[in-house]
Amino acid sequence: MTVSAQNHAEGTHKNAVQHAAASFSANNKRFFSVEEAAHWLGVGRSLFYELMGTGKFRTVRLGGRRLVDAASLAEFATSLPDAGKEM
Repeated sequence: MTVSAQNHAEGTHKNAVQHAAASFSANNKRFFSVEEAAHWLGVGRSLFYELMGTGKFRTVRLGGRRLVDAASLAEFATSLPDAGKEM
């Protein structure tokens, strides 16, 4: 890949992350419950807890609740392959 193509790819990825983060945090929330985040990804709670265990996105514990950082979740989502492509 040429330097120009690599810069374009990085810029496209950054724009995709920003767009996903903006759409996810449209209500100006920085953190989401596990249920909200799982719903946004289109997976169930059990699979979401498995994904949390991989450390691919940031979470915090606040009291008895586990909250998911919206920006890191959006970045994780945009790192996934497009529909129809294998990982």
